Amino acid sequence: MTDAREDLLNLIGKAQSLSALNDAMRIMRELLPASSPDRNLRKQVTLLRARLRDALEADRLGLRSQTELREEELKLAHIAREVAADVVRTADPDHLQTSVQSLSVSLASRQPEGQADKAGGQIFLSYRRKDSADVTARIRERLVGEFGREAVFFDVDSIPLGVNFRAHIVATLAQCKACLAIVGPEWVNICDDKGNRRLDDFNDPIRVEIETALRIDRRVIPVLVGNANVPERDQVPDSLHGFCSQNAFKVRPDPDFDQDMSKLIELLQMQVL
Repeated sequence: MTDAREDLLNLIGKAQSLSALNDAMRIMRELLPASSPDRNLRKQVTLLRARLRDALEADRLGLRSQTELREEELKLAHIAREVAADVVRTADPDHLQTSVQSLSVSLASRQPEGQADKAGGQIFLSYRRKDSADVTARIRERLVGEFGREAVFFDVDSIPLGVNFRAHIVATLAQCKACLAIVGPEWVNICDDKGNRRLDDFNDPIRVEIETALRIDRRVIPVLVGNANVPERDQVPDSLHGFCSQNAFKVRPDPDFDQDMSKLIELLQMQVL
C-alpha cells in the first residue's frame, strides 16, 4: 500500500461526525468514476452517502435523539472505513494524493472553534532545510516574538509526534491565513539522494505545501533570501506557475535583516492578519 493510501485511510479513520463522513464518502465517490468496472463498490458508496445525508437531515430537523444519532454515527463510521479500504485498494494511484489533500482540508474546516490555533496558527513557514534553514530560523524567531509561538507553524517543533506529516501539513494550511515560502538561491535546483530534482516529485513536501496553499486560496508570499529571485515559470511544475506570479518580499542579510523583518511584520499586520 502506498503512503497516499495509508494517509487517506488514516484520515477517514479520524472522520467521526456525520458531516466529516459525508465529506469522506464524497471523495471516495470521486475516486470511482462512472467508467469504474466495480459497479457494486460504486453502489455501496452511493448508498452510504444517502444514509449519511438522511441522518444529517434528521439531525437538522430534530427527528432523532442525540443518542440515536450517536449510535448511527458509530455504525456508519465503521461501514465507511470498510468501504474506503476497498475503494483505495482499487483507485488510480495518481489520484490518491489529491484526495488526501482534499479530505485533509475538509476535515480541518470542520474542527470545533478554537482547535485551529492548536493545529498551527496563522502563519505557515515553508522552506527547504538545505537551502535556507538558518535564515528561516531567524525569521521564525522574529515572527514568534511579534505574534506568539502558537501563531507560527514551523515544522521542526510544530508537528506532534506520531502524526502523519503530509496530512498534518495540509490540515494546518487550511487553518492559516498566510504561507511564507522562503526561497533561497538553490530552492529550485535542490535534488534528492538519487540526483532527481525535488520539485519534480509529486510528493515533495514543499511542492505539496505551496500547491495546497494556492488551491485553497491562502495568501502565498515568496520571501526571498540569500539574494534569490522568484522562480521563472519554466523552472517549476505547471501546478506552481501561480507561485511565480505572487508579489515577493526580499529579506536581506545583516545589517539589513532586522529592518526588512520589521517591514515584513508591518505588512503582515496591515494586509493579512
